[in-house]
Amino acid sequence: MSKNTRINAPEVDSLLGRLRALNAQRSSIRADIEGAGKELARVTSEAAGLRSRLGERDLELAVSGSPLPSEPLPEELALRQAERVLRVAKARVGLYAGQLTACEAEISGLKPELEAAWQRFGNERYQEARLRLREAAMPLAPVFAELMAYWHLTGSAGKEQPPRVIVQNPGATTGLEPYIIHSERQSLLSHSEQIVPEVCSGLRALRAEIEQAKG
Repeated sequence: MSKNTRINAPEVDSLLGRLRALNAQRSSIRADIEGAGKELARVTSEAAGLRSRLGERDLELAVSGSPLPSEPLPEELALRQAERVLRVAKARVGLYAGQLTACEAEISGLKPELEAAWQRFGNERYQEARLRLREAAMPLAPVFAELMAYWHLTGSAGKEQPPRVIVQNPGATTGLEPYIIHSERQSLLSHSEQIVPEVCSGLRALRAEIEQAKG
């Protein structure tokens, strides 16, 4: 398998896409909160400055002995506007904070969901691979039996030792043969005769012809 091969996992991919989108959304909300926080700090400072100037203006009027003003002072009007802006700025920060909390809660809930989907995906594909392994390995059993038939019935002279092969049966359950091939357990000729009886009988017949011809 190429290192660039993309594994097909629809459920995992779907959840992964959602998580990535939420992470991007969280980053965007955090940027909004940062911007709104800076704006809140600015208007808070501006409102504080206006309150200070208004207090100074009130003190000036009190000291001067002038008649009480019947109309709002310019500083007062500016402060009312600044306080309105301040309220909106605070509300905006709170709104973004709520969005961030909801987004992070969704992310927290999605993470274990993604892990569970990954586990299901792995388990399903593992079982599929086990079945494919069994299907691929089963034809090897008669090949090994034939190998051992030639080893026993034609002699070991000129032959390399039979390979040590152990292939477990991935589909085996209680009562079934736990191995497809086990060279140590299945090295006896009797085992080969059970699996490839025609090869064994053919070899015996041919050997009998050889012995007959030799006289």
